[in-house]
Parts: sequence; structure tokens; C-alpha cells
Amino acid sequence: FQVAEFRRPEFRVDVTPARTNYVDGDTIEVEAAASFFFGGALSGAKTSWAAIGYQTSVYFPEYARYSFSDFDFRAASFVDDPMRGSGEAVTDADGIARIRVPASLRANEGTAQFDVSVTVLDQTGQAIASSASVVVHPAEVYVGLDASAYVARTGEALSLDLVTVN
Repeated sequence: FQVAEFRRPEFRVDVTPARTNYVDGDTIEVEAAASFFFGGALSGAKTSWAAIGYQTSVYFPEYARYSFSDFDFRAASFVDDPMRGSGEAVTDADGIARIRVPASLRANEGTAQFDVSVTVLDQTGQAIASSASVVVHPAEVYVGLDASAYVARTGEALSLDLVTVN
């Protein structure tokens, strides 16, 4: 491994989502702000972005004993294409590129984390990248289930407690 040339970065990129939580069907809005370390916006810079998604879970400490998902470990071992979107933009006069990503879950997919990565290329060819993460929920409300036992027999009563959380 040989480094032929090293250039100190001349600018930075900050990626900020409008919100950190979205619901399936929403549009994720992200701003990538490119600015020089010595001050001033990096305007007119080419920007490329990519969004990947993967399953995650939710946890509500006040309802720790409840299950809020129907996670299938065997199905989760097969990874589909994680790419959820990609595109290009150009930073405006304020050094901001506005990116919109569909917050779309696939069929039978539960809660997912989307990572949006942005790379900004300045006029000299220097590329700087940054990213941000958001959570995409399948619905506005989760239903949690707590069973009195994990195994039940036909003809025997089983107690279930339900809770909804938004």
C-alpha cells in the first residue's frame, strides 16, 4: 500500500436530516452543507448521494417485557439489495445540496434504518464525504405483545397483554 500524495482537506461536509424518524411512504429530506474551513460556502459543487437500508428494531424502556416485532431470524440471514436510492445534486449559493429519498419499506419489512451518504467534489477534484441515519417505521403506532408463556397447549388458557406506542 503506497500513498502517492496527501492533500489536507480544504472543506467539510455536514449531512443533516430534517427529522430522525419517518413513516413508510414519507419522503426523507436531507441537507448536505459544504463549507470551507477558512469560512464561506462551497457553491456549485457536484454532489453524489446513496441511501442504504437495513432492518433494525425499536425498544421502549417502559415496555421492556413486550415484543414489538415479528422478527424471523432465518429470513434475516438472507440480505437483499440494501440500496434504497442514489442520485446527484449541486450545492447552491449557500453550499447546500437538498436531497429527497423515498422512505419506502419493502413488502413484509419491519422497522429499518436508512443511512444516507453524501460525497461532495470541489472544483479541484477533492472529494469529502459524510452521512446521516434515520429510522423508517412501518406505521405511526406499534403494537406490543407480552404472553404469560412462550409455549401453549391446545385447550389451555394463555394470557396476552397488549400495548400500543406511538
